[in-house]
Amino acid sequence: MKNIIIEINLIFLIISLISCNKADIESNSLVGKWSVINDSTFTPIANIGASNYIGTSSDYYNFTANGSVYISLKTLLDTCTYSMIANNQINIVYSTGSYDSYYITNLTPNTVTLTLVTPPLGPKEIINFKK
Repeated sequence: MKNIIIEINLIFLIISLISCNKADIESNSLVGKWSVINDSTFTPIANIGASNYIGTSSDYYNFTANGSVYISLKTLLDTCTYSMIANNQINIVYSTGSYDSYYITNLTPNTVTLTLVTPPLGPKEIINFKK
């Protein structure tokens, strides 16, 4: 009986360690320079203000391992910080002090999509990247 309890405790410990490291894996996967493919924005109600900016060779987000992200987009430059707030969610804090939360989807070694976290009928932003 003692052996079963020890084995169960070991299983829970291993599962806990694996699940705690998942956010680190996601963060490490973001590290690097990502070129902006496109940045689309719209409001779901009647598609108000829809736009789809196509990235140029000078548009990028450069995520570093120390939590900084350097953004070059539409001739604007910003030095920001980022942090993982969930396994699939990131906060980007801009130099102005404002921040945006994004869901991370489509994460592969060469592509990632960031989708702005908003209420269901709020404005939407979807940014597609490639390495």
